[in-house]
Amino acid sequence: SLESSQVAAIIYEESKFDPDVVSSQDAIGLMQVLPDTANLLARDLGVDNLWRDDLFVPSINIKFGTYYYRELLDKYNGDVDLALAAYNAGFGAVDKADRKINNLPKETQEFVKRVKKTEKIYQRLYWQELGADRGDLSFEELTGAVWNKIIKTRKH
Repeated sequence: SLESSQVAAIIYEESKFDPDVVSSQDAIGLMQVLPDTANLLARDLGVDNLWRDDLFVPSINIKFGTYYYRELLDKYNGDVDLALAAYNAGFGAVDKADRKINNLPKETQEFVKRVKKTEKIYQRLYWQELGADRGDLSFEELTGAVWNKIIKTRKH
């Protein structure tokens, strides 16, 4: 399974928790899932009729984004840096860079650093705030807490 704090950090860095965001590359939603990637993963996930607009639904987007990220972690034998780099730039770019972070574009290197930094922040802030040990908090509980904070911030 994936670390909740890491998934939340990816979501924050990819979309700032905006489920309606679309990138210039047509990556959609919270985890910035590309429709072509989602269509390739749909069969593995048991989804028959995936529409582009389905990727705006947070639960669907997270399902596809986390499945893809888990596949990247497996591909790179658990190497978080390489998996994050591949999530950002594509596994083709990581493989062409001989699986060396320093051979990748600065933008990708910075993405990896930002996600790891954000993950540490979430580990420090949200676990204690919710009165749970790091391992006791589900992804849904963590994202619910984050959503509540964002909604409260936007209302003021």
